[in-house]
Amino acid sequence: MKMNSIIATTLLTLSLLSCEKTGGSESGDAYMTIVSGGKSEFVIVYSDDAKAEAAQLSTAFLKQTGASIQTKASSSGTQAKEILLGDTGRDESNAVLAEIGSYGYAIKTVENKLVIAGTDSYCLAMALYDFQDNILKRKTYNTGSEFKFTKAYSKINKNLDKLSVKGCLDDTKNFTLDTDFIGHAQGDATYWVGQGACTDGEYVYFSLRTVSTAAQQRVVVYKYRLSPFEYVSKSEPIDCGHANDITYCDANNTLVHAHGSSESKILTIIDAKTLTVKTQSKSISFNCGAISYNTNKGKYVISSGKEAFRIADSAFNELGLYYRSDASTKTAQGNGNDDGYIYFPMSGTTTDIEVYDWNGSYVKRLELPISHEVESVFSVGERLFAAFFPGTSVKGAYLYEIIPSITYKYE
Repeated sequence: MKMNSIIATTLLTLSLLSCEKTGGSESGDAYMTIVSGGKSEFVIVYSDDAKAEAAQLSTAFLKQTGASIQTKASSSGTQAKEILLGDTGRDESNAVLAEIGSYGYAIKTVENKLVIAGTDSYCLAMALYDFQDNILKRKTYNTGSEFKFTKAYSKINKNLDKLSVKGCLDDTKNFTLDTDFIGHAQGDATYWVGQGACTDGEYVYFSLRTVSTAAQQRVVVYKYRLSPFEYVSKSEPIDCGHANDITYCDANNTLVHAHGSSESKILTIIDAKTLTVKTQSKSISFNCGAISYNTNKGKYVISSGKEAFRIADSAFNELGLYYRSDASTKTAQGNGNDDGYIYFPMSGTTTDIEVYDWNGSYVKRLELPISHEVESVFSVGERLFAAFFPGTSVKGAYLYEIIPSITYKYE
């Protein structure tokens, strides 16, 4: 398996950042023999939420030692020789989890039992990858048909980075996405069509448009505190055309609104503090239906449709033009970015995010488990958020955080 840098960094620095202890001499009493002659007297006991991981661990033992190790739920009876996986409720698991504390994982021998535990599914997955690559695959412990493990082994890691979409994209292909509902910007009877959304890190700004068929549609920008999610203020109606997308620029504390549609080369600049217009209908030299700004790079990502995107400096001068290769058939919406990647939310019967790097290279497609029309994506540090238009029956804009999940899989 090609290890990701989340995993690699964790494994490389375990000796520095975790508590790892081994003990005993070379005598037989210093080791527990888990596999001998391709056979094992041990059983893998899994917690209610770790059945799939137990099956993968059993596969790992089979591939590495030739031994087929049975798996069973923690609700079954105990036996002398067990590999305890997850929060099994057994005394040995409880003691090890208490030793970990609030966040992290452990691999520890307790008498004739091997405990592999983590405080959540991500930490448990990291514990299993650690065990697989630094223990099960090492000739120190595994000769191929015999796997013996020191009885005085303890490795506890409390220094894991929090899991992020960017981190997963950097380092692993084996992850899925879920969402966590943050809040609902409802708008009012006139301004309720959710369009763009962005953040300055503290506040979230939602652009809610009229349903007017007039050539010049208008929006109201609603300002909400991100945490706790609560209404702060709103702008007066602003002329922003179709109001395709909006982004925050910290250089002058402004919101940059892309008009899009028939006014595709027009932007309106809004003061983020007062929500008043600073520059109405600013012209730029290329089409802009979606826009996002990166504070650390001092650059905009600007796109129109799903064929190409541009990188521009803070004065909207083009720095690079890149053609998209994802071949999505869905409708392009806004765009977002972080320091590693550029995100293009795409709406259809299902919702995707097409991901590119800052060199214009395609990375992969992310599937979101939400069917609402996705409008915008933005980041706060390494946290990724998406704004959706929930439809005419609900109105306004929904905000979700995108939550990645890594599961252990033997390869």
